[in-house]
Amino acid sequence: MENCYASVALRDAIQKVACTLCDSIPATFQPRAAMGEIYEERRQEPRFAASGKYRLQLPKSGEMEGRILDLSLNGVLLESSIPTQAPMGSRMPITIEFAGHEAFRGDVVLVRADAQQLGVEFYDMDPKNFAALSELIESLRKSNRS
Repeated sequence: MENCYASVALRDAIQKVACTLCDSIPATFQPRAAMGEIYEERRQEPRFAASGKYRLQLPKSGEMEGRILDLSLNGVLLESSIPTQAPMGSRMPITIEFAGHEAFRGDVVLVRADAQQLGVEFYDMDPKNFAALSELIESLRKSNRS
């Protein structure tokens, strides 16, 4: 009898947690289907098409340079001339340069990779570099309004 009671208690606990999780999903949740998966759109900042250059230090495989496709306060989409073997979630340093703006550096996390593009999110950036990024984003925002 004790095993039966333990199973019922476990089932009730799991059901309570599952109901709590369901209640925590925001009403604005909009799942999207991509490659057979459902995921929530996580972007919180607007992206801006931008033509800058990047230099990325890849774990165990050297350095990659290329063109920036778009940029936000949270991350950047990079053109990739060679496929990377870095696993998703890899952290690596990046340097970003735009004509007329101070170059800035920070650490990023790899969140997307295919044969032509890498998507990275900013992970760690000191205040000076974050100020340079913020200034660049603000200039892109103003130029898009014009």
